[in-house]
Amino acid sequence: MTLIEIINAKDALQKYSDSIPPGATMFKAIKFIKFAEEQERYFNDVRAQMLAKYGERDADGKYVPSKDGKGYNIKREHTQIFLKESLELQNTEVEYSPPFTLDELSPLGIKFWDMYAIFPLIKEE
Repeated sequence: MTLIEIINAKDALQKYSDSIPPGATMFKAIKFIKFAEEQERYFNDVRAQMLAKYGERDADGKYVPSKDGKGYNIKREHTQIFLKESLELQNTEVEYSPPFTLDELSPLGIKFWDMYAIFPLIKEE
């Protein structure tokens, strides 16, 4: 799995934290979420380093927010390298096991797009 797949699967699986699945499923879900949170912290740390290296700053030294307000501007001359490094980070391969089975996930009533995000974690029986 890639790092971004791990993060997306975590976000999707967390939506079902109010469900009460069988104990083994709950244990595996918690174990995965804890693992994924560590991976997400690493992802965020690296992204912060990249922003410090490539981010555009204003006269006060603060990062300039993007027009959509969801991120920050990258210096024009560093846009390509920032995009390349971002893609490499997102596509970093991460090993995770044990996978879930469909039987374990079925009691959660997972919606289609959430299942799509969790799909890399599922072992076909």
